[in-house]
Amino acid sequence: MQGKSRVMAAVAASALTVALGAGAARCAIAPQEGAQDSPQEQEQPAAAGADVATGKAASGAEALWNTAWTGADDPTATLRIVEGAMVESAGGTERAWFFSAEEPSEAGGALSVPIEVKGTGDKAGGLSLIQVSGDGDKRTLACDLLTQAYVPQKAQDGAFSVTGTDDRLSEALGADVAAIEEAVAGKAAEVSPQATGATWDKEVWLDYAGNVASTTFTLDDPASTAVTVVSRGGSLEAM
Repeated sequence: MQGKSRVMAAVAASALTVALGAGAARCAIAPQEGAQDSPQEQEQPAAAGADVATGKAASGAEALWNTAWTGADDPTATLRIVEGAMVESAGGTERAWFFSAEEPSEAGGALSVPIEVKGTGDKAGGLSLIQVSGDGDKRTLACDLLTQAYVPQKAQDGAFSVTGTDDRLSEALGADVAAIEEAVAGKAAEVSPQATGATWDKEVWLDYAGNVASTTFTLDDPASTAVTVVSRGGSLEAM
């Protein structure tokens, strides 16, 4: 169930679905001596409440998209929000919701965003409300779907390192290790700014018919967030 939850969380966080064709093969790669530890300069994400593409201040519901949060009561809990989806990792469990945002309102310094939650599987949909009060790093986010309130996640300073990689990673994905590590660092900055590094899980999924390969890395944040790198003929995408 944990693996299924991590996959669902990755899909929600990136708002993308990667469908691998029939005949996909999974390869577990044994450890190899001389694994490379390559530091990457981590590009810091736009501040929570800023547009990722422009870095300019966003307003209304847009201020919530592409933001990461930490549990106010439990610092190991995390919340990631993108337009149309949010993922909470708390108490060893990951839960994802897909939604449509309604017209937001602001009063008394608090932002209220009504959302229409879509039903998935055995979970019924319905209306809910995301509320954010306070300013800057003092903001608090609350929603009745979540286990607790959340505060903005603080980014870590310094270099981001990827450990456990070796030449087999490059061979499996058809791309330079440096490019793969850069993709991981970029995605980590987006989904978990507090992470300072990632470790290659040494498993690769191959779709020979579609010329697609994917592998996962585990971040060193409290939630052990998974980052998946997909290679389509050597063209990389992290999610």
